[in-house]
Amino acid sequence: MPDRLVGLQDDPAIHGDALRRCDARAEGNGRAVSGLRPAGSRRRGHLAGIDRNGLRVLADRVFCPPLVVSQPAFLFGPLCDPELSAIVFGRPVPGYPARLKDHVLHHPNGEGFAYIFPFAGAWVDGEVVELEDGSMDRLRYYCGVLGCTFRKMAVMRNTETVATEVACAEQAESPSSTVWSFDDWQARTAKVAREAAAEIMRLMETHSIAQATAILTQIK
Repeated sequence: MPDRLVGLQDDPAIHGDALRRCDARAEGNGRAVSGLRPAGSRRRGHLAGIDRNGLRVLADRVFCPPLVVSQPAFLFGPLCDPELSAIVFGRPVPGYPARLKDHVLHHPNGEGFAYIFPFAGAWVDGEVVELEDGSMDRLRYYCGVLGCTFRKMAVMRNTETVATEVACAEQAESPSSTVWSFDDWQARTAKVAREAAAEIMRLMETHSIAQATAILTQIK
């Protein structure tokens, strides 16, 4: 039996260091993590190694499962349209019904994206989605081009309060006299909104938010 492995060694120091790195990743992240083992537990797997004579041998090594991070975001207005949402995220994203209290939905001049506005006693119905970093980046880009930034806000999902990322207009205006209607939007604006969303997401590959905003302003 060869007495030396190249690249793989059953060394307690290596195992301990790997566990510490894996546990630190879990403890240092406050967002939702899936597929990560409990901190401090060991999980071993056999990996193939090659000795100096070219023989295939096995070494017992510790490994960490892939780290998958997600964060909740609250979608409302046009983003609750499955077709538009799939354009923004590049794929269908399942959501859960939720409600943002003490706000209303309006769209300046009766067109464009719907914005939330504080209003005591009212509420905005929408969806909570769990987004990985890539999907969250796409949402930030799309909403950023439409003049929104994100804030942490509490929404109600069933009886549970959830802290979510919510797109808010950078320059809030007074609500329009007509309450935003999903049915009216579908009948009058949805087709144009989806085309605009497709153009925005295409620009994401080569343009900054500011550049994309300028281009869309010229198109309008």
